[in-house]
Amino acid sequence: MNTSRLTAGMPLLLSGLVVLSGCLEVDTTTEVRRDGSLVRTVTVKGDSSSILAGGHGLPLDSSWEMTVEKVGEKKHLLTASRVFEDVASMNDALRGKGDLTLRSRVALEEEFLWFFTAYRYQEVYETFNPYVRIPITDYVSPKELDLWLRHEIYEEPYRFKGDSLSVDDASDRYEQWYARSFFESYYALFLKGVELLGDPALTREDVESKKEELFQAVSESSPEPKRALIVGELFQNVLRTERVQAAIEANARGFEELERKEAFESRVFSNDYEAHVAMPGLITDTNAPTVEGNRASWSKFMTSCYFGEYEIWVESRVVNWWAIILTGALMLIGVTLYAFGILKRRAAQVASS
Repeated sequence: MNTSRLTAGMPLLLSGLVVLSGCLEVDTTTEVRRDGSLVRTVTVKGDSSSILAGGHGLPLDSSWEMTVEKVGEKKHLLTASRVFEDVASMNDALRGKGDLTLRSRVALEEEFLWFFTAYRYQEVYETFNPYVRIPITDYVSPKELDLWLRHEIYEEPYRFKGDSLSVDDASDRYEQWYARSFFESYYALFLKGVELLGDPALTREDVESKKEELFQAVSESSPEPKRALIVGELFQNVLRTERVQAAIEANARGFEELERKEAFESRVFSNDYEAHVAMPGLITDTNAPTVEGNRASWSKFMTSCYFGEYEIWVESRVVNWWAIILTGALMLIGVTLYAFGILKRRAAQVASS
């Protein structure tokens, strides 16, 4: 893939996760217990000011047990843990208290199979992309996106020569998606501002008639800085009215919210995230790239969360020794009774003869 072209089209995506080494190291471990309860432990390593300011982006509050210790000249370690009696209480905590936290939802299935009990843990991380009006699948197929993620982010080699050509062929469409997705987010906010302003000198119809011209102006501008500046400068150049700024101010709350989400996006991209799940019993299947004993691990998955939801899952089974012992005991009793019956009948036959 032509990485330099993609970087120009999607600066936050690659400059965040490929170029930056990571501001905070964030590890999340979930221990699944046989009784359905779960223990969540989070460690965050890095600059203390960033840790205390919530730079990790996780929904941690006073309900978690937290400690902070110094582990180096300039680094501190935050450890937060909490026991959840079930997935419902865990989901409530992972939902967060506001929009500016990473969000996920979990599910736990348990199936009793007599000799074994099977468990399936699933966690779905929601996207933190502030520009969600246009799905990437409108421009790039799921297969092409998966190939790009595997090669560029997870550093897996291409299995076939055609895979490399397929990803290269999609590079222009990656750029088109980013440009359109970015534009549509600001365009929608501006349209709402126009409606709130209610000025006949700048109507919704005026803006909609110039939509593609506005898009071209935005997509042809330099990648940085864009953000709110593009609306005030580029939109005004196209619409040729001084009422553009008034429309922006009319929807100031909407623009400020998007800017907060953009700042949060940048913080997430500057961190390194890993997730671990410890299952009861023996792991039988998972989509984790790394498995050690009963522990499955994922890394670099936040890139996938930029494009949409990302699911991690792991299955395990526990041997029910009590069931095996009980079954053996019942079989032994059955065999004993059967043998006793045979002996009793033979004894009766001998007595009668």
